[in-house]
Parts: sequence; structure tokens; C-alpha cells
Amino acid sequence: MTNSLQTKQSIKQALDQQISALAALSQRVERSNLPDLTALDDLPAVLVARRRAMGLSVPDLAELASISANTYRAMEREGANPSLQTLMAVCAVLNLKLWIESA
Repeated sequence: MTNSLQTKQSIKQALDQQISALAALSQRVERSNLPDLTALDDLPAVLVARRRAMGLSVPDLAELASISANTYRAMEREGANPSLQTLMAVCAVLNLKLWIESA
């Protein structure tokens, strides 16, 4: 019985430490003035994840962005070359900000 109680207490202590560490990390992220930047190479994965998180189908998103479903499908694949206007329209639908910075 004592071993079981010690094991539970050890697990609880470890979890409490992890929770404290995550809370501290969360606070640092919230206080950060830096935008959440993602490299353009990661755009297809970002688009897929955001669209799915919003519960949108490809045709629905394309319609909302006033582009063809094929154009949007190409954006979710690597190697697409959308115009800036198209990219901005998709970002508006997905509530993403487009950030362009000179190298």
C-alpha cells in the first residue's frame, strides 16, 4: 500500500512540474512581441492544418476565397506558385496574416 501511494505521489509531482514548465512557456509565448512566423516552404502543411481545423472542405475554402478548387489543391501541394492576390485571399479565409520580409 505504501509503495502504491509513493508511486502516485511521484507521478503527481512529475506531472505538476511539467504543468508548471508548460505554464511558464505559455506565458513567455503570450508576452512575446514576435509574430508566429512560418517559412514559405511550410505553407502547404500550414494550409492543410488550418483548413482542417476550421472544418472546411477544399471546395468550400476555394469558393470563399473566390478561386478554383484546383488552384487551392495545388497550393496544398509543394511546388505551387500562387499569385500574391490568391495567397492573400486564401489567408483571409483562413484568418492567417501574410508577412513578407526582405532578406
